[in-house]
Amino acid sequence: MRQKLIDRIERRLRILDRRMLLRPMTAGEQIDLTFGVLRAVGLPVFKAVLMPVLWTYGVLAYIQTFLVPRLFTTTAGAELNEEIGSVLVAGAITLFACLPLIVIMIAYASGSATTLTLQYLLEMEINPREATRKVNSRVLPLALSTLYAFSWGLLPAVLGVGLLLLSAISNDPGLAAAAVGALLGLLALGMWGVVFPMVASRAALAPAILINEPAGAWQAIKRSAQLMKKGPGHPSGYEVFTSLWALMFLVALIASIGIGGVINLLELPTLIRANVASNFWTEVLSSVVEMLPGFLVLWIVIPVWSVMCTVVYLDRKIRLEGYDIELLAKDAKLLDRKSTGHR
Repeated sequence: MRQKLIDRIERRLRILDRRMLLRPMTAGEQIDLTFGVLRAVGLPVFKAVLMPVLWTYGVLAYIQTFLVPRLFTTTAGAELNEEIGSVLVAGAITLFACLPLIVIMIAYASGSATTLTLQYLLEMEINPREATRKVNSRVLPLALSTLYAFSWGLLPAVLGVGLLLLSAISNDPGLAAAAVGALLGLLALGMWGVVFPMVASRAALAPAILINEPAGAWQAIKRSAQLMKKGPGHPSGYEVFTSLWALMFLVALIASIGIGGVINLLELPTLIRANVASNFWTEVLSSVVEMLPGFLVLWIVIPVWSVMCTVVYLDRKIRLEGYDIELLAKDAKLLDRKSTGHR
């Protein structure tokens, strides 16, 4: 009896703690809560994200090693038809195989981090296996919502790749059309850095919606946009994303300069090329080492992004829909049932 009383008191204290977390918060408080969640459940979150990020890293290394060179270079003495075929094959593999796999892996990683964050904030048991099961059951809509952000955000990038393909199939690198095509392609790729954050922020709450609510991919995207809008007496949800994008840019910059500087200082790619006899493995290992900062950036940024988006999702539901009151009513009902012995 005494142990049951202690358990009941502890349960009520945990609920009170959750009540302090689940309330309307300023942008600064949401950022603080994000890092608080990472301190509390960072280990299972980063472990859950590791394998999908490794797959993404491997695909990106393959693209850089074998596909990108075909888009920018031609082989001396090769026939025009051969060059066109090589470029088209590289472009098709990139667009229809590599990019979808990257989207699925990123969706899986963000879904896992989102599920673990919801388990913590909604005072559930932290259960990575249950998180994996949940993500497996929702991986298709998660991938579709991620593809939405990538597809609209990647339109300039796809246009840029198309222009680069057209310039790459020219046998004469001095042609003005090829030079202009390459320039426009690079400009279009640069536009991706502007368009993608806007689209990604608009659909940022979709993974949390898909995990916590019975919605499809398109409904989750529309609901994300609605929750992000300004409400009566409440600011929009975009304010915190300005800080989030700045934070991710800072992380990418530190990893690129720090880890990348160490790699360049030790001249690791040069050592690999000098000591590995096989041309194939030389290129593979060199790309893996050169892209190591990118792997670390993905491994850090995806959990931070997912946790922050989940925090913003709960904040918007509390502000606009009174979600904290709904949770409080469920808690009170659950405690009443336990205290009376009913289920």
